[in-house]
Amino acid sequence: MNLSKLFLSLLAASCLLQSGIASTQSPAVRTENVQVQWQPHKLDFHFMGFRTYYSCTSLEDRLEQLLRDLGAKPDVRVSATGCSPAEISRTITARIHLSMPADAGSTVTTDNPVFPAQRKTVTLAIHSSGRQIGAGDCELLEQVRDQLLPALQLEIVKDDLRCFPGQEVLGNRTMQVAALVTLAEVAGK
Repeated sequence: MNLSKLFLSLLAASCLLQSGIASTQSPAVRTENVQVQWQPHKLDFHFMGFRTYYSCTSLEDRLEQLLRDLGAKPDVRVSATGCSPAEISRTITARIHLSMPADAGSTVTTDNPVFPAQRKTVTLAIHSSGRQIGAGDCELLEQVRDQLLPALQLEIVKDDLRCFPGQEVLGNRTMQVAALVTLAEVAGK
């Protein structure tokens, strides 16, 4: 009988611990409004493909779409160098100009208006069916994860990207990122 009480106590403690852990990991999923302002960023991105090659134009388009998906202001600009617009290359450098929502806090100024946003978990998925992010974009997503997400202070919630040079990406691979998304974007999705 004492063993049963001990087991129930351990089970209850485990449940409380798990609920505490879940609540510390859930800020990315909260849906309350946050007052934000656009924060400008200028970033350099260096792509080096082992198996994947891009033209300057296709890399620019993919990076712009990924950054918009992560909450960037629609006027994000990516300028790639190291290749011509139509030729493909395995190494490309890109200069990125974008604005991301950032908690307004106490730095509110009249020249940078405040607007509402929500915290959202954005899923970037690689689909072998070749939709927006195809199986060939695995290396790109890994490099976005390693270079851009830390620079933009975006938190990775889940990461099951497993890209191996010279091997086909099998199945769907995803990366989930906690991001601030403007309410117009939340309402539209």
